[in-house]
Amino acid sequence: MSSKSIQNEEDPFEIYDLDSGLKLLREYSGISNEDVKSHVDLIQTKALQVRPYPCISRYRFLDLIMKYGCVSRSLGAKIRQLVHDGAPSVNTYGSDLWGDFLSIGYELFKDKTGYKLHL
Repeated sequence: MSSKSIQNEEDPFEIYDLDSGLKLLREYSGISNEDVKSHVDLIQTKALQVRPYPCISRYRFLDLIMKYGCVSRSLGAKIRQLVHDGAPSVNTYGSDLWGDFLSIGYELFKDKTGYKLHL
């Protein structure tokens, strides 16, 4: 199922609490309000090409509420939230099952240089 068909059925931005993820993206990455959704759509398209997971189709990589411990699923959003909240980036470690998601996470947050994340 493509992201376009899901968007026709439901609006993930209305169903899920993605506001905190969008706020983080704007503040951490400096992406303007006008550009944030188009940037997220571009990243979603790239991530779906790696693996067409439903959580990506539904923009859940922007969901910063962690109910259970998890590895991956968020393109590194949670680790960026820690750094944004003041954790030293040199002390942060993250992983993902697919290396391409790490690269896409850097593109999403525009932080390939400047921080010392261990991903």
